Amino acid sequence: PDFAAQVEKLPKNDRYLLYCRSGKRSAKAATLMHEKGFSDVTDMNGGLEAWKEEGFALEKGEPDAD
Repeated sequence: PDFAAQVEKLPKNDRYLLYCRSGKRSAKAATLMHEKGFSDVTDMNGGLEAWKEEGFALEKGEPDAD
């Protein structure tokens, strides 16, 4: 509910990839971020549902630390 306030704490020049289950919430978030001056925001069109429909795999777990 406080996404707009939380996003203000992020660096505006970093790169962001947004996604959600269907793509609707992430699209709204991307629009808000662009309006707030974020320069490199990408929304995964269709979300995880579209990803699975395309036959791409999903994995659960923690990301690898670099």
